[in-house]
Amino acid sequence: MNTNLPLPIAVIMISRNESHNIIHIIENLRGFATEIFLVDSYSTDNTVELALNKGVRVFQRPFKDFGDQWNFAVSTLPVTQPWTMKLDPDERITD
Repeated sequence: MNTNLPLPIAVIMISRNESHNIIHIIENLRGFATEIFLVDSYSTDNTVELALNKGVRVFQRPFKDFGDQWNFAVSTLPVTQPWTMKLDPDERITD
């Protein structure tokens, strides 16, 4: 999805071995979100490399459960936008 200007939104995703989805979602978010963050649970594929190469801010930490990852994300990430959106790497924004 592309708009004229990115919205004041930070998108946060959590992942583990999402290389098959990560490029698609990052491209989908271009022109929509001002910031994109990925909290990765030590992927063993190239998820992190792909995300970093696309300018995503990546943070790694062990996975305990989804609630723990999201609580970390909303309390720790250096989000600067007034709006925050949770998205899974296999989801997409539509027009």
